[in-house]
Amino acid sequence: MEPDVRLTLERLHEHFDGVKMSEAAWQSQLDDVKESVRLALDQPEKHALTLVERLEQAVIELEEEHPLLATVIRDAITVLTQAGV
Repeated sequence: MEPDVRLTLERLHEHFDGVKMSEAAWQSQLDDVKESVRLALDQPEKHALTLVERLEQAVIELEEEHPLLATVIRDAITVLTQAGV
């Protein structure tokens, strides 16, 4: 895995830690994204594309409650996409 991709995934993992959403459905989606980040760190070639798709969906819902996290996610999508994920 490219160093930029690993660093990006590690940063995402740190930012997701402890984030809570006000609506249960959004919390469930956020938990799914957290799991996708963890899986992509363990096996990037197998899980990175799924992660990008989940990040793209999650950023819309996170924008209102967690704008900083939404910015981090957009940056991560850019890095992952540029790396050919």
